[in-house]
Amino acid sequence: MPLGARLKQLREEREQSREQLAEILGVSYWALSKYEKDERRPDHDTLIRISEHFGTSIDWLLGQGSRDSSPPCPPKTFIPILGRIKAGLPLLSEANFEGEIEVSKDIKADFALRVSGDSMSWAGIADGDIAILKQVASPTHGAVVAAIEEGSWEATLKFYSKDNGQALLKAANPEYKDIPITPQHRVIGQVVSVSKNPPSLNDYLAHLMYKDLSDRKWQLAIELATQAGLDGENVASLITMFSKSVKAFKKT
Repeated sequence: MPLGARLKQLREEREQSREQLAEILGVSYWALSKYEKDERRPDHDTLIRISEHFGTSIDWLLGQGSRDSSPPCPPKTFIPILGRIKAGLPLLSEANFEGEIEVSKDIKADFALRVSGDSMSWAGIADGDIAILKQVASPTHGAVVAAIEEGSWEATLKFYSKDNGQALLKAANPEYKDIPITPQHRVIGQVVSVSKNPPSLNDYLAHLMYKDLSDRKWQLAIELATQAGLDGENVASLITMFSKSVKAFKKT
């Protein structure tokens, strides 16, 4: 089918007159008439406008390729969503599954976890989101990981940090303390993507409340430093001295 016949087919499918389509494309009625009769070929810019208006590909207009202009969807695969980890069973045992989630094959992942709680909320990972993870032998410093502790066998999502030889699980919420990783802990995966729920108004209001409390604490610290005649450099020096004293005391 030549270009003109394809263009006419598209116009008639939309039930548009030549006058209407010519106005939309920014060409004259006579130019459009010649396009449809294959007496004249549209220039490249006009082809783009035709393609965008009808949602078809330029290749198809020129007699090649698929009519659909949208890119092909990437292939998908399913990975298990793990529930409570059961002691003594392999991580990916079916007994630990609570469902499945579809992900792109471009994402190299082995399993997913449903996020519970707000310990990672300041990093944008909220309660109800689904964290998508890959199994790793040793996590990367600064990565978000899932870890379990013998006894509870419940997975927790935290930043993985290694400082002076001590591995820690750090929350992205100042209300939660760091958790030193012990022989009873096991990192089961590293987050590669997050499937998010739409944010709620309550999440936003909670974030504002935490921000307000944090701002007040800093404001109080600034006011006390000002009253004592200290500037930012003085305060930084005092903090450094105090930190060194604490480390020296711990060594004794």
